[in-house]
Amino acid sequence: MNKTAFGFAAAAVAAAALALPSFAETKVATIDIEKIVRLHPNTERDKKQLEQTLKDYTAQAEVLEKSAVDARKAFEAAATEVRNPALSDSARKRAEEKARAKYDEAKEAEERAISTKRSLQRNLTNEEIRMLKETVGKVQEVVEAYAKEKGIDLVLPTSGSKLGIAPAVFWSDDSLDITATIMTIMKIEERPLDDDDDTEAPAAALPAAAVPSVEKAVAVPETEAK
Repeated sequence: MNKTAFGFAAAAVAAAALALPSFAETKVATIDIEKIVRLHPNTERDKKQLEQTLKDYTAQAEVLEKSAVDARKAFEAAATEVRNPALSDSARKRAEEKARAKYDEAKEAEERAISTKRSLQRNLTNEEIRMLKETVGKVQEVVEAYAKEKGIDLVLPTSGSKLGIAPAVFWSDDSLDITATIMTIMKIEERPLDDDDDTEAPAAALPAAAVPSVEKAVAVPETEAK
């Protein structure tokens, strides 16, 4: 997940603590935000949606990549024909013109495949970030309301690095932990976490590009080179 949105959480917490008139009089609570987000129903829903989006985007990218590969092969065949010693001068000139046209088509197909794939990956990443922010935002709303109701001045995260939220607690007494209470309020079921719940899993990403560079193909005939 992208960590930029939450990277200054620790600094903000520290500043808030310093601004309080007396930390000894401050009512503090702690929360395991990672656990709540990992068990939140939105996370499983979002994971399935991202998997489907990734599948759709991969299919789109593969179509464009195949088009680029086919275009390169057509150029290579045309460029090879130029070197046919049996061609007359007029036939060779026509072959050179065809090779140049095929080169341009292959180059355009290659650039289209690469740029489209980059665009799809940006969309996928932005959607993943949006989903995470939405879930964290829902948790934050509940925590804020609960803290105001109970007169809690400060709620510090004991986890969050996997979400891009800097943990602000080195140690705290278990009595300060409101994680279970917030989960009950949000109707989030407690269950053992497994590998599928790992928030540190890699962000959704399209497969590595399979577009061969037309620049590395058979050279365009010198007589027609730009």
